Amino acid sequence: MPEFAPFTRLPLIWPGERPVPAPGGPGMPIYMAAIRRRAANRPLPADQLDPVAIPHFRGLPGGLRLSLLDQLYRIQRPDRPEILDRFIDAYLLLAEGGFLNLPGRGRHLAGTATCRSLEAMGHLFRMHWTRLHTVPGPQWQRFMATFRAAGQARLFPARAPSLASGAPLSPIGAATNILLRSVANPFAWEPDITPSLDRLLGLLAENVLLFPAASPSAYAKNRSGRFVVDASGQHPPVPPEGLASPPLPGEGDIRPRWWIIDTAPALNRLASFQRSLSLGIPAERVHPALGEIPAATRRVLLDRLQRILSRSSRTPSHSPSGEQAKLVVGLEQTVRHTFAHRWSGSGDTQALATHVRMQSEMGTQTVDGSAVQEWEVLDTGRGGLRLRTPMVPQRALIGQVALLLEGQRQPEQGPTLALVRWQRILAHKGATEVGVEELKGTPADCWCRVGWGTDPALQEHPAILLTASQELPELVCPAGLFQAGAPCTIRTDNWNHRAKLLRLREADVHFERIEIQLRKGSE
Repeated sequence: MPEFAPFTRLPLIWPGERPVPAPGGPGMPIYMAAIRRRAANRPLPADQLDPVAIPHFRGLPGGLRLSLLDQLYRIQRPDRPEILDRFIDAYLLLAEGGFLNLPGRGRHLAGTATCRSLEAMGHLFRMHWTRLHTVPGPQWQRFMATFRAAGQARLFPARAPSLASGAPLSPIGAATNILLRSVANPFAWEPDITPSLDRLLGLLAENVLLFPAASPSAYAKNRSGRFVVDASGQHPPVPPEGLASPPLPGEGDIRPRWWIIDTAPALNRLASFQRSLSLGIPAERVHPALGEIPAATRRVLLDRLQRILSRSSRTPSHSPSGEQAKLVVGLEQTVRHTFAHRWSGSGDTQALATHVRMQSEMGTQTVDGSAVQEWEVLDTGRGGLRLRTPMVPQRALIGQVALLLEGQRQPEQGPTLALVRWQRILAHKGATEVGVEELKGTPADCWCRVGWGTDPALQEHPAILLTASQELPELVCPAGLFQAGAPCTIRTDNWNHRAKLLRLREADVHFERIEIQLRKGSE
């Protein structure tokens, strides 16, 4: 076996079994013929070619095997997780096998194969995250094993053309893209806007710093925008206060174990984008990529990213056992159930269902019954709750207005308005977890229209009026209604109240939170 010079191979320790080619697969001539047929615009053979077989073609030099694997990747354009997973294994096998250091090419080829594997891992993780699924533990451990090995072999700065865009990419850049997507909470985004999110995070990745640290507390605690990566591969990046401090058995030889992701420069760039857009500069002049994102989606992306990346610590929480929470999701359902609770004077599900069915508002959908669901309370903190249900909803719940009805948790408090901030589907358990943020104030059901009077041209929308002591009241209404200084009519039962829209506190895909000023007099 030939000797390889230092840094011409990836010293990978596989977290599981080494991948092997599918039994009975075709030999190297079939792969070469498939490439030639593709070059001649002929269809590929019906049988799928296993990419893991290519690293085992010992008759070809390592560089040619890497080139053959690249061509197969571009031809197949894998869009299924199981096929993409095989390409990742194939690139890692090539990088681990090493390359002869002929005219200084060995290190470059090892870095290229490593970069290809990390780029494909990012694609695979985005497939999971777009469906709101967690990344399987073995796949995340393989990513961290590759990350550790690339650092040990000093392959981080090697650069190669990206498979997706052709732009220069390095292993450290590909790993940073994955880690940035992870700290941006991949479960806090609606599937429809994830392509725009990926485009924006691609701009910000070059401003993110990734560096090793002796301990997480020395560099990240109490600093906004900093997150900690545990190189042992046990979990994705978290704020430092969420770490389990003692190392797990067998992890003492991992050096360095802690890495810091500093998103502060990216937050500064986000703020610069927002300032420029607020001054009226066209989005395409701020950056061409921003001009490709619709204005409403762009506003949601910038605001939500700013909030997620700037979180500095986790709020204290505890894990209750056996508690249940009754949740209603959706703005119109929230309005109907707030009304039903007000008139029934009871949190009984049957009574609520009866009053919900009795409502017949003009211009709204007919509701057949109550949409109250019981969720298990996993964690509680100052900001809200983490809930779980043993089912997978038919639609994404992210960004939806919700109502927490009184149950075992603070039954004397009454209904509480909440926002679903993130949703995670545990496919292996057939369950769903959500993070719910509770809003301060007492919710009151109402219907609103921008404008004053009873003009039938003014459409009426379901809304929640939120009042809290020593704060201006808020109107939670459907997205797209805010106009600074515009008059507003708020109807509760048969009473119309005058109001003025003052300031937009939060704009999201499904709702807006607007500070309002109630005026004297009603009709």
